Amino acid sequence: MNLSKYLLVVVLIAFVGVGNAQKSKGSEIKEARKEKRQQKKVEMKAKREEMKATRLEVKDQKEVLKLKKQELKADKKELKAERRAILGEHKEKMKNMTSEERKAYLKNNPKLKEKLKNHKQAVKGKKEALKKKQADFKNEKANFIQSKINNKKEKLSFYEKRSTNAADKIKRTKERLSAKKESGEITEAEYNEKIAKVTKIQEKLKKHEARVLKVKSSLKKNEEKLNKLNTRKE
Repeated sequence: MNLSKYLLVVVLIAFVGVGNAQKSKGSEIKEARKEKRQQKKVEMKAKREEMKATRLEVKDQKEVLKLKKQELKADKKELKAERRAILGEHKEKMKNMTSEERKAYLKNNPKLKEKLKNHKQAVKGKKEALKKKQADFKNEKANFIQSKINNKKEKLSFYEKRSTNAADKIKRTKERLSAKKESGEITEAEYNEKIAKVTKIQEKLKKHEARVLKVKSSLKKNEEKLNKLNTRKE
């Protein structure tokens, strides 16, 4: 009898021990999942901050290029204004002339021809400087667009990964809930309640996928812009 009681006590202790071990293991799994979720939140926040910093940097670079473009336009305008001043009343007369007609006209106006010749020689240095500035601007603009393309590719990769992970998670959740409902682990009402939450997440995913398409469209435009810039002759 004493032996039976002893065995019963041993079994109970073992049972309680197993139960505690299972609870402990369950707690560890929950804690690990919690830490993983927390880590993902930290990584997401860091990535958003990084993308925000990149957007601000791109904005600053865009402003710099804008100012340089305005400067180039002003330089071109100045050279044209100097030539117009020399042409004076002759400008309208020569406006629609062919190359041969211009030559004949200048031949008949030797003073004008001499002035234009001297002007061409005087602004030669300015034109060379302007040409160099235009080439530098084109290279800088190309580098800027390429940088934007690289950033958008990285952003697209990040968004697509999030989209894929979210879609997979939704699919697994739906399958798990269906299995629980079929086995009777959850009621129809509980199933509908949980599915409603999943549906809300799906709506958020649709908005996210719209952002993915927007980034793809922007990326394509920048690639076309870069190709056009590289094939354009100054």
